Amino acid sequence: MSDLVSIIVPTFNNKDVFVNCLRSLVSFTDHPYELLVVMNGEDYDIQLDAPVRWLRPGRNLGWMGGINHARPFVNGNYVMLLNDDT
Repeated sequence: MSDLVSIIVPTFNNKDVFVNCLRSLVSFTDHPYELLVVMNGEDYDIQLDAPVRWLRPGRNLGWMGGINHARPFVNGNYVMLLNDDT
């Protein structure tokens, strides 16, 4: 059984804080994980040395809508929900 953790992060027009959140997550997480980022607002890519799946629903689904949108893409046995300003 895999210990992979799927981290779902919905974001909405919060690029500056969100970039710092993701960089910190990548720098300080040593457990196997994948990132599922739901772009609810402005569309941009962040270059990270991490497994990231960028999900673009094309409209703002809200926080819980973003979580539900990402659920079918989860590969881990565990799921963590993360705010974009953590």
